[in-house]
Amino acid sequence: MGVNVGIICVLFLLATQAIGVPAFAPWKKLQLPWKKPSKGKVIQKNQALPINTIFKLPVHVTNSWPPGGNFASGTIDLGGLQLYEASTFNKVWGTYSGGPDDRGFSIFEPSGVPQGFSMLGSYSQPNNKPLFGYVLVAKDVSTNTSNPSLKQPLDYTLVWNSASLKIDQDGPIYVWLPTAPQGYKAVGYVVTTTPTKPSLDKIRCARLDLTDQCEANSFIWGSDNFNFYDFRPSNRGTQAPGVRVGTFVAQNGSPNPPSIVCLRNTNAIPKYMPNLPQIKAILQVYSPVMSLHPDEEFFPSSVEWFFSNGALLYKKGQESKPVSISPNGANLPQDPNIDGAYWVDLPADSTNKERVKKGDLKSAISYVHVKPMLGGTFTDIAMWVFYPFNGPARAKVEFLTVNLGKIGEHVGDWEHVTLRVSNFNGELKHVYFSQHSKGAWFDSSQLEFQSGNKPLYYSSLHGHASYPHGGLNLLGEDKIGIRNDTAISDNVMDLGAFQLVSAEYLGSDVVEPPPWLNYFREWGPKIDYNVNDELRKLEKFLPGKLKSTLENIVKNLPSEVLGEEGPTGPKAMASSLGQFKKKQNPRIETTFKLPADIPVWPPGGGFATSIIDLGGGLLVSQISTFNKVWTTYEGGPNNLGATFFEPTGLSEGFFMLGCYCQPNNKPLHGWVLVGKDNSSTLNGALAKPVDYKLVWNTKSLKIKQDGQGYIWLPIAPEGYKPVGHVVTTSPEKPSLDKIRCVRSDLTDECTTCHSMKLWRTENKRFNVYDVRPIKRGIEAQGVSVGTFLAQSGGGTNSKALPISCLKNTKGSFSYMPNLSQIKAMIKAYSPYMYLHPMEEYLPSSVDWFFTNGAVLIEKRKGVIRESSIEPNGSNLPQGGSNDDDDVTYWLDLPLDETKRVSIKKGDLASSQAYVHVKPMLGGTFTDIVMWIFYPFNGGARAKVACTNIPLRTKGEHVGDWEHLTLRVSNFNGELWRVYFSQHSEGKWVDASELEFQNGNRPAAYSSLHGHALFPKPGLVMQGMRGLGVRNDAARSDAVMDMATWFEIVAAEYLGSQIREPPWLNYWMNWGPKEGPKGPKQKDMWKGDER
Repeated sequence: MGVNVGIICVLFLLATQAIGVPAFAPWKKLQLPWKKPSKGKVIQKNQALPINTIFKLPVHVTNSWPPGGNFASGTIDLGGLQLYEASTFNKVWGTYSGGPDDRGFSIFEPSGVPQGFSMLGSYSQPNNKPLFGYVLVAKDVSTNTSNPSLKQPLDYTLVWNSASLKIDQDGPIYVWLPTAPQGYKAVGYVVTTTPTKPSLDKIRCARLDLTDQCEANSFIWGSDNFNFYDFRPSNRGTQAPGVRVGTFVAQNGSPNPPSIVCLRNTNAIPKYMPNLPQIKAILQVYSPVMSLHPDEEFFPSSVEWFFSNGALLYKKGQESKPVSISPNGANLPQDPNIDGAYWVDLPADSTNKERVKKGDLKSAISYVHVKPMLGGTFTDIAMWVFYPFNGPARAKVEFLTVNLGKIGEHVGDWEHVTLRVSNFNGELKHVYFSQHSKGAWFDSSQLEFQSGNKPLYYSSLHGHASYPHGGLNLLGEDKIGIRNDTAISDNVMDLGAFQLVSAEYLGSDVVEPPPWLNYFREWGPKIDYNVNDELRKLEKFLPGKLKSTLENIVKNLPSEVLGEEGPTGPKAMASSLGQFKKKQNPRIETTFKLPADIPVWPPGGGFATSIIDLGGGLLVSQISTFNKVWTTYEGGPNNLGATFFEPTGLSEGFFMLGCYCQPNNKPLHGWVLVGKDNSSTLNGALAKPVDYKLVWNTKSLKIKQDGQGYIWLPIAPEGYKPVGHVVTTSPEKPSLDKIRCVRSDLTDECTTCHSMKLWRTENKRFNVYDVRPIKRGIEAQGVSVGTFLAQSGGGTNSKALPISCLKNTKGSFSYMPNLSQIKAMIKAYSPYMYLHPMEEYLPSSVDWFFTNGAVLIEKRKGVIRESSIEPNGSNLPQGGSNDDDDVTYWLDLPLDETKRVSIKKGDLASSQAYVHVKPMLGGTFTDIVMWIFYPFNGGARAKVACTNIPLRTKGEHVGDWEHLTLRVSNFNGELWRVYFSQHSEGKWVDASELEFQNGNRPAAYSSLHGHALFPKPGLVMQGMRGLGVRNDAARSDAVMDMATWFEIVAAEYLGSQIREPPWLNYWMNWGPKEGPKGPKQKDMWKGDER
């Protein structure tokens, strides 16, 4: 039977009307100077191809930024390697087909290179865009004559030529890869039009420690499986040191791993970032203008307007008692959890709810986050816009538009654009447009401009995704998908009306974040509609084929559009701290490696020989390469899930002892021990399990996961114990040969704590923990295996755990580093400690403190006597026996007021780290504890909402000891973790979360006055909900280089090789009243860190 097309069209129209399109309220126009958009200046060469047009910003960027610092100074020093951004070129060759839009691509060499600078590689670009790019050129400014920053290549390898290709081209091309000298790497290619090798003086290779791992980015062109790609650093973010060179990678097949590398900034990353006046000037020049759709109902507003007009904070379990929110969000939870315990919602009464939904364009401002990117060679200015409400989505079905009911609706919508500005010259290079859970970078050459160099962009109807051009952007197939309609209108928002809410590198004294920025929970409630029900309302009007197509498109929408969970704020989104990706993959999909190779250690002993003998015939090796077994994408830290792995690359004779688990919120960086039975007894060190017990499976869980996961506990034979679990994706028991159990006398009791929780289910009935030996310290024998504990229920300490740790039964220190190896490790890993720019009380050496007037106070039977102190403390009472009821000792500042004020301030030039080296975790790790002494600890400051209150003398005391601890593997000498002391507490930080400089040396930040140590600058609060004691940390020119200024004061296992200074064995107070004790009197001297 034939189908009446006319009837179908009428049905579609009726369906659209039945579904309903809401009426649009009129809005007052903003009075902004409105001009026809500009696309920038162009210099015409040849109209045949876009690349024959050179793009320039509409208004020339002069080097007239406000003064101060190194921003826009023309060059950037990466640490003995000076760079210049070359953006003028000489064309070498082009082809005119293939690649984007089938227009071919062109290759260029930089021109106008300053004297003394050398080319690092050629530049390439598709022909479908105007010429607009850069490559870095470099100059060696190091003082290292034996290993300069740059060297000529030894030779060239011809990687490709086009002589045999039948393509439209400018003659044949030859692509050459430089052969770098040992210790150097190539960062680009040389391209010629003859088969003769280029001159060795044509290009330079970079020293290995100045390079970083890279990855392919966007496709440029390819032919017969040989491809050209743009490339970028693999690790990108505010602390990542990788620098994009602007060259390209050319190779057969997959572009990863590339045959060339990126550069690395070994200097301070923020060194070339803009100061506050420069940030404001950049925003004045480049802040975009946003055009809302003419039919938009749901407008942006300021956060303060949203809170002041009735927004409510809800808490799980207390839904009937929502609370009003302070205008600045001071009463919002401030802890960095994304656990669904709190959420924000519209006002409860319907009238106010509908009013607040519509927003308030007059109050709207952009919220600006400024951050370093690409090793500090660029500044990213993320400009966030808040909408109280995100409207319903609409679908395009053939020639009809269909309203999708409640699909897409949610409270609290955060959108953003990001300006990427060159720190070489202040030029706007790219703009990122957020588009639901994705987004896209666009070159400046692809933008429309308004009022000079201000980009114009468009907010899509209801969904508020950002696009650089007006029109329909379809999320789906050619004729069927979700509409993102954008158009010019009189409703515009100039993002130049802004509030600077974050610029961590400037410190919290310069830019103090509003309290609402540290609210990590949801900005809207969980949506309670059923997607399937909404689809059924629509599908009854559609033919069968269109029903299934629309259903597939809707169900594959990003969660931001579907609104399954309330959206989070800017700081909780991955793009706030790191890079932008077309798809936000979990961080664990990136493997972390230390910036530089692990050094070749001085010879001697068993240190860093890869295998440790624990005695009893058990050899262990540390494995840090893995095969992924199973992943879940929710739950755990930051609600990002966790991944389970098996160790790979085991040496012959070694067996797995258990799988490895890590939360997804960090790059992959961990280890497990594998074991080898080297015994000669009947009861070997290792044995196969006799069976497995299924501990848990994910079959019944409604979570985002890679299939189903099954966790098995090995059942050990008598006299043996399991030390780890096996994870599979099948309900079938693993092979008994999969894992080994360990003889009981080679195991030690282990424990866990809630701070070591790796993952748990939403109902909290199943938990995965990291485990460690119960006894830890210099003399403890327990050895961490690196495996995990999987257990039902909430408690872990009520009884013995079902798995154990290992035990070092040899009790020797044969795998600890010798003195030469210790010094080499200090040189390789010791931190740079940055003091706050406003710090008054600097560190000093102990000798300086004693020599400059510190006094020993003796109180004997009520009589007080004061005496000066020898430079090495040799006249200080030794040990603890003299501190009794009749005699008390303490140290103090001199009585003379002038000397007292002077000595309080310390002396950075004399300061040094006092190093204590000790075995940890059964001698499988070395802890290098670096103690820093301050003559005086300044007064604390409180933060109450947005007010800072000095606490006068609260917190002041004489004699302040702070420390960092480097934990180094004795298997290979790799730095794994760093402990930062923070008043009476502290925190271990994984190496993957540290900021590194000059190779593998971490940065540490000392807080203002209190001197607590933190791995990153910024404000850390001791308190909650905007109330508490401030710990302000920021970078300054006052820095302590611990590789230069150190003294090894103790390493008990080395015996008489280290002579302890007398002051180390002074056991009494280093200040009056209840003054602090010295390093040796603290619990962590012989024990593990808290």
